[in-house]
Amino acid sequence: MQILTVHSAKGLEWEIVAVPHLVHGVFPSDQAPETSVRTATQLPEQLRGDRESEDNPGGVPVPRLDDVTDRKLLQNALESHIKRVKRRSLDEDRRLFYVAVTRAERTLLLSGSHWIGATAKPKGPSEFLDEVVEACGGDDPLGEIDHLVVTPSPINPATATAVEATWPRPAAPDRVTVARAVEAAAPVDPENEDPPEAGPARRWHLAAAPLLADARRAAEQRDEVVLPRRLTAGQIVALASDPQEFADRLRRPVPFRPDRFARRGTRFHLWLEHRFGATHLLDIDDLPGAGDQGAVDGLSEADLTELQEAFESSPWARMTPDAVEVPFEVGLGDHLLRGRMDAVFGAAGDGDGWIIVDWKTGRVPAERDMPAVALQLAVYRYAWAKIATARLGRPVELESVRAAFHYVRSGRTIEPADLPDADELLRILSEGPGRGRLLSRGVR
Repeated sequence: MQILTVHSAKGLEWEIVAVPHLVHGVFPSDQAPETSVRTATQLPEQLRGDRESEDNPGGVPVPRLDDVTDRKLLQNALESHIKRVKRRSLDEDRRLFYVAVTRAERTLLLSGSHWIGATAKPKGPSEFLDEVVEACGGDDPLGEIDHLVVTPSPINPATATAVEATWPRPAAPDRVTVARAVEAAAPVDPENEDPPEAGPARRWHLAAAPLLADARRAAEQRDEVVLPRRLTAGQIVALASDPQEFADRLRRPVPFRPDRFARRGTRFHLWLEHRFGATHLLDIDDLPGAGDQGAVDGLSEADLTELQEAFESSPWARMTPDAVEVPFEVGLGDHLLRGRMDAVFGAAGDGDGWIIVDWKTGRVPAERDMPAVALQLAVYRYAWAKIATARLGRPVELESVRAAFHYVRSGRTIEPADLPDADELLRILSEGPGRGRLLSRGVR
């Protein structure tokens, strides 16, 4: 079983999908819409690239203030703007609901409730669930309604009964007492040796065996960590580079210190985006340059100019990429790999071939580190094969996709040979001992 948000489920399918919490005010949400006329931290709608226009009539509504000449007209215009923002917010939630209900291959389960949480008043089903119930209850029903309660209970079931518990639970001295008695009276392994034939030792042995087995299993599992289902390309590199450190990060996650390498890489990548005529909004987790090594603190104008001149003298400056800053989220086994590719070029002379290039502003890593670092390219290569397959409507073989690092400062392009394929990436995800065992959830 997997529990995901609707956004995380985009592009995926399961035989059975359940969509809970179709409750009024929850889905669709009743939160006040975000707009610059209410919140000073919001970007003014006139400056947004996704604002409404003739070419984009469904974009973010822009306040219509051209004909405003007095305070009353201003108030009316702002109220009209808020209503349009609310309608668009509802439309966005409806599109999100469409994504949710289309993830099922065979069975779709939708549910709501009158009460949710410790609320004082019942909320009732959302309009989305009402529409589904109406569709399922007609002459030609689309599905079945298993349990329909029209009238809510007078009392919230979540607050009707108080449940009390003591935490932490008190220690169980009887386990220690029994274990010591067994060791003194019958010094045998209760899992590998037969219990004594009779007497108090046999009773102690039989009573202590499951307790000691539980204690042993708990000790073995104390250091186990579970590999997250969603992984970035950088996390896979970290897993291969130092599994123990990666496991420690999973076991005890702490915030990273501000990454000066990312700041430098980001500025150079933004320059490249404008040079290639592409602009994209970057996610905070996908800042380019975070994997660069040997960077200086920040990036001065002279340093940026040096990188720009070095890039212009490279052969890549005379080529036009097929795609720039390509985000991806693709499945591999039961994992979801995500990231962003810097540039994809059509490989000249290779027919449908492509080469993915990742710009690096730091130094070239040592030879011993390259196999782990190259896993980033292996993930990109696998992801582009999936993306190209979807775009072309026919299978694209992994062998037709190449990948390379270009180290801008030194002018070197390194294309590792024998990048891992999908099976090898799955093996890396399923084998990665940290301090204790590093488990992979559901990898087959």
